[in-house]
Amino acid sequence: MDNQKYPKIGKLEKIFHFFVAFPQVKLAQIKEELSFTDNEVLALIDELKRMGLIINYSNGCFNLQSSIDAIDVKYLADKLKNKHIPLALNYFFSLPSTNDFAIKSKKAGIYLCEYQSKGHGKQNAKWLAPIGQAITLSLCYEWLIDYDALQGLNIAIGVAIINTAQKFNQQQLGLKWSNDVFLDNAKVAGILINIQPNKEIKHITIGIGINWNLSKATLNTIEQKCSNINIKTITRTEFIAQLISEVDKIMFDFKHNQLKNILPIWQKHDICQNKSVTITQANKTWKSCYLGVNSQGLVVLENKNKAKKGNYLLASGSISL
Repeated sequence: MDNQKYPKIGKLEKIFHFFVAFPQVKLAQIKEELSFTDNEVLALIDELKRMGLIINYSNGCFNLQSSIDAIDVKYLADKLKNKHIPLALNYFFSLPSTNDFAIKSKKAGIYLCEYQSKGHGKQNAKWLAPIGQAITLSLCYEWLIDYDALQGLNIAIGVAIINTAQKFNQQQLGLKWSNDVFLDNAKVAGILINIQPNKEIKHITIGIGINWNLSKATLNTIEQKCSNINIKTITRTEFIAQLISEVDKIMFDFKHNQLKNILPIWQKHDICQNKSVTITQANKTWKSCYLGVNSQGLVVLENKNKAKKGNYLLASGSISL
């Protein structure tokens, strides 16, 4: 049910917004307002249920079992304009992956959708994003910059998420190298960065996925322990606007100062600091003491081999507690 492949996506989006306005609505009302047949309505309702909405049908009436925190595109566009964000907003009701779409577009901008059908994280791990329950956002920048100068960008984006959450009094988030955000030992957000060269220009695509208000049933289907970010004082749209602003600010800082101003914030929220971790890299797994992240964004691991001087540095792979 993706924007490029499904010719009736506009009809599906209309019914979705019908439920945003009317959590309880009669079949006859939808038919009259949107000029759909019974079969069209029922087929589209089934598709919305597959996408994650919980809808019951009884006596000719549809009942939405939970409220929808839909993205307000006009509000978001106005907010970004007022914040002087230099990236164009590209909104889609449904995409396979905002990150993949942004990479293929090869254009600087903000890519956002209400529903992501084939979202993925690091090493193509599946990322669930039921309709209206998650944030699926990608930002694409075009920079004239060396590859080496982009090392540690994942650290900067993790801090941008922390800074955003703190604006809304969520002070409990933690960071885990290389691209995870945690709350009470459960993952709430992930980061995916792709860098593609185009002569001297680098296309930098930053994908951010955040669990906003996934149901317990959905969270229980995920192999890794996951949770929602637990911010209830604002709408999803308001959070997205602030997140884009924080990412844009930290990208400017990172471009000019690398991790100088960013690393102290990461260190404050690093959940693995001075703990025993399991490292996985190139199909090899071993344990070590994690000492932190250095000024280049590399993991520093304790060296217990007295024959070798200095600690070990890790540039790729993954770690777990």
